[in-house]
Amino acid sequence: MKKIKFEEWGSLGSAWLLLVAMVLIPVGYLLIDSDRNVVSTIGFIVLALHFARPFFYLNYVRWNARKLIIKRGMFTFDSVRFADIISVNYDMERLRISSAKGKQIEWNLKDFELEDIAQLLRILGRNTSSLARS
Repeated sequence: MKKIKFEEWGSLGSAWLLLVAMVLIPVGYLLIDSDRNVVSTIGFIVLALHFARPFFYLNYVRWNARKLIIKRGMFTFDSVRFADIISVNYDMERLRISSAKGKQIEWNLKDFELEDIAQLLRILGRNTSSLARS
């Protein structure tokens, strides 16, 4: 069974990680005063790893109160605002999300774990009012 990696934007762990990186970079330049210092380099590596995290997973869902981003496969990203979603249909095999702007997202969830599907539907149900189950 395939797994989906879920990540909520604005979580406390992400905020601390970004804060550490944002402190390390200027501190390295101000205190060490060199272009090749280890402290700033660590800060840049932390930032790069934080923003590259979706590329480490084949199936990835990231959301906050306003937006949902779904990554399917290596380079297929779909994003939709929760306010624009007009319908969400799940028929035990496929998830279909329709937006007011005419965008259609269709995801075959047949080979995914039921817990991951349930969590995805909970996220959609909590943030939209248009969840329909066939």
